[in-house]
Amino acid sequence: MPKGDRQIYLLCYRADRADGHVLDDIIAAWTSLLERIGQQKTYAIMTLFTLTGSIVLKSLLGGGLLFPVISLIALIAFVFLLILDTTVTTEPYSHIEIAFDNGLSFSSASRGGFVGTRFKPIAELLRHPWRWEIFSLTVTQDQYDLFFTRAVAYEGRPYYFPGLFLDFCLPFGWLSWLLGGLLDMMYCSQVVYRVLTARRRRRSPRDFSRLIKNKPFRRISDNIYFKERFQCKTLRFNV
Repeated sequence: MPKGDRQIYLLCYRADRADGHVLDDIIAAWTSLLERIGQQKTYAIMTLFTLTGSIVLKSLLGGGLLFPVISLIALIAFVFLLILDTTVTTEPYSHIEIAFDNGLSFSSASRGGFVGTRFKPIAELLRHPWRWEIFSLTVTQDQYDLFFTRAVAYEGRPYYFPGLFLDFCLPFGWLSWLLGGLLDMMYCSQVVYRVLTARRRRRSPRDFSRLIKNKPFRRISDNIYFKERFQCKTLRFNV
C-alpha cells in the first residue's frame, strides 16, 4: 500500500434465522422483495399501475375483460422478474457499517445501546465475526478524511424505522423518503451510502452487494484475525 494511503471497510451482516434476530430476517426478506422496485423501477411500476387501472376502468364502462386480464398478468410477471433479479444478484444483508482503520465503525443501529447513527469500536461490534462479510478499500488520505468527517457530521441522528420498510413500498416510497429528510432520520444502509457519496438515497442493505461488485473492494477472509487486530489497537477519534 503506497505511503499515505488509508483503509476503509464495509461490514455487512448476513441475516441468519438461527441467531434469533427476527428483525434481521424480516429486513433481508422485505428488501429482497421490493429493493429494486423501491429504487430504479418506482416510476415504471407506478406507470404500469396507472395504465392497468385505466384499462380496467375502460373495461367496466364497456368492452371485454381481455385487456385488463392481460395487463394484470404482465404486471405480476414484471414484479416477479424484479424480485428474482434482486434475490439472485444480491446477498441477504440486513445491516451495513462503514469502518475506518482507526478502529471505529459507523452506522445507524436499531439496537445495542444508542438507537440511531453512532460510532462503535470494531472489536466490540464484531462479537460474532463469522456472521459478517468484510470488505476493504484503499483510499487516499483526502478521501479518508472526507468520509470520516461526513460520519462525524451525521452522528446522533435517530434511526428511521418506518423508512426501512416504507421506502420500498408503493405508494408510500417517495412520501417516506421525503419524511425521513424532514425529520433528519436515517437507517444503516442509507447513512453509509451518504457517507460514501454525500447523496441521500434510498439504499437497502442488500443493494450494497452491487456497490461492492462495482468498486475495487477486497474481501477479507479471516474475520477473527480482523477483529483481534483492532482489539489491540488504541482507538483514536480523529482521522
